[in-house]
Amino acid sequence: MIKRAPFLKPCPFCGGGIIKDGPIRDGRTVYCVSCTGSVYAFSPDAYAKAIDKWNARPHPQPEDPPCLWKGDDGTYETSCGQAFTIIDGTPADNDMRFCTYCGKPIEEKKDD
Repeated sequence: MIKRAPFLKPCPFCGGGIIKDGPIRDGRTVYCVSCTGSVYAFSPDAYAKAIDKWNARPHPQPEDPPCLWKGDDGTYETSCGQAFTIIDGTPADNDMRFCTYCGKPIEEKKDD
């Protein structure tokens, strides 16, 4: 049986139940061990803010289109309006399955 803190909901991305929290510079992070989905919050009250953000995230709906990540030089523009830099490899090479910003499944597209 998977154990998790009672105040942290399962992962909205993969449904995983092993959720952890940890310190980051000037704040806290809450993340899923299975898929590495995460949220961050900063001081003051970083611990409470991170938990609130984690528990408030909606589950992506199956009918939602995936988040399109365009790029090929390590920097990807996302269809949810963000940018993400990967130092080595692609999102697929790094087993990234969900957008860290909107939570939708990632679909990669090379720049034309």
